[in-house]
Amino acid sequence: MSARETRRVSVRTDAFDVYMGRADWTPPGFTGEGADGYFGNPVGTLDAFRPYFERRVEADGAYRARIEGLRGRRLGCWCRTGKDCHVDIIVDWMERSDESGILSKMAERLGNRNNPAGA
Repeated sequence: MSARETRRVSVRTDAFDVYMGRADWTPPGFTGEGADGYFGNPVGTLDAFRPYFERRVEADGAYRARIEGLRGRRLGCWCRTGKDCHVDIIVDWMERSDESGILSKMAERLGNRNNPAGA
């Protein structure tokens, strides 16, 4: 069974699992995860968001856990399809961290197989 892809979708046209925008722009009637604006971009520009996000996800364990919890979900934002969005930065980070995690686990397994404990 394959894992569901984490992806950005439009709150204008698509069903979404988590709202990723600011609280003052929450879609009318939406009360689910993210309605409080927690995942919105608090720094304005994408150039400012990337370093903000990368610092925060490394330093704030609770934030990182919530970001990790977004895996496999449809992340709804107001940004238009084809335009850059802070959600793309988050998804990119998840893909990179997932790849490095897989590679680390593979290297660890190979190292243990080639150098058994006590040998």
